[in-house]
Amino acid sequence: MQPMIMNYLNLLEFSYTNALIQDDCPPASRLAFIASAVFDFTTYEDEIAAVFAAKGIEVCNAISKRQTFEYIKTVENHYWYLLLLNTPFFMNRIEWGTSIRGAWWRSTLPPLNSHQLYSWTDQLLEIQFKDMDWLEFIAAITQFTKDETTCTCPSGDGSLRWPCPVHPPAAQPAVQKDAVDTERMSKLLQCCTEFSVKYHPDQRPRQMTMVFRDSVENSAGFREELGKAIDQFNPIAITTQEEA
Repeated sequence: MQPMIMNYLNLLEFSYTNALIQDDCPPASRLAFIASAVFDFTTYEDEIAAVFAAKGIEVCNAISKRQTFEYIKTVENHYWYLLLLNTPFFMNRIEWGTSIRGAWWRSTLPPLNSHQLYSWTDQLLEIQFKDMDWLEFIAAITQFTKDETTCTCPSGDGSLRWPCPVHPPAAQPAVQKDAVDTERMSKLLQCCTEFSVKYHPDQRPRQMTMVFRDSVENSAGFREELGKAIDQFNPIAITTQEEA
């Protein structure tokens, strides 16, 4: 079984950036990525996947905070709550007493299976959660997608739309591999450093990032830009036992 990741937010950031770089059809948004990587929804339409994920995150938080009855007071939320709780992601992880409307997380959770989550070079096909780790993971998902789950529509519910992260008028264009901005590359490199320190303490962060640069199969233009970013990157110093 794969080792448990304590910094779930960095895990999501790293995996999302990896998907933007590596996937032939990269996710159009963070919510679309979570829909596939965590909830295991299959839509082939990123806009719809984003809606599914946003509602899934709402339901997760309602269960985590034991506020399910408050959440389902609106007709729409009641509909989504019952629908989502009958999907495999939720059904295998919840329990309830006299009504499913008062569901809570099981004390023993099944592992999360995914093919899109990575800890550095390790693909985490299975993650086992214990104690409060599941609640921390849900909190990390919420933080990871927070900029895409706040409605800015004039009506507040999507009935009058403008470019809104929750109710987009159309699917966003796929990210081009050659157009990855400097901030995203910097974030990726920071994640590389953190994960390499934790799981590969015998190798310096710069060595790990160089391995990454050489192993990623992308366009020459992107590889050149990533190389420049790595050359400017100042990794934290590590003192090995031999050097100490």
